[in-house]
Amino acid sequence: MNKVWRRLYVTGLGFLFYIGDVSGVYAQEVQDPATFRDLNFLFRNILQSVIVIGGFAAFVMLLFGGFRYLTAQGDPKSISAARGMITWAIVGLAFIILSWLIIRFIADFTGLPLTQFCLPGQFVGGGIDICGD
Repeated sequence: MNKVWRRLYVTGLGFLFYIGDVSGVYAQEVQDPATFRDLNFLFRNILQSVIVIGGFAAFVMLLFGGFRYLTAQGDPKSISAARGMITWAIVGLAFIILSWLIIRFIADFTGLPLTQFCLPGQFVGGGIDICGD
């Protein structure tokens, strides 16, 4: 089993180096510097990314746990480890879904946009308040 993990690790590192190739990136002149308004977009993107990555990780763990369960060959230790992996993958997925639903419920109940990061007093062109106040 140790060889399998080593191969996966080396393959993953190779993939990261492949997509991490920055030879075609050149510095450019800054046209529009970052402002506090950009924090709204950053927060939204991070929140969406965490949810997607968490869901994908839970799905991969379910698949891997199912594979381990199928290849356990009746070994009680392997079956127990595979069941534990499947159980915790389901618990993690349920935690992600429940946390999102709780935030949405609180947002609907109080009327506060909890899924939107907003600094009060941020105005865009024309004096329009970003927060919607």
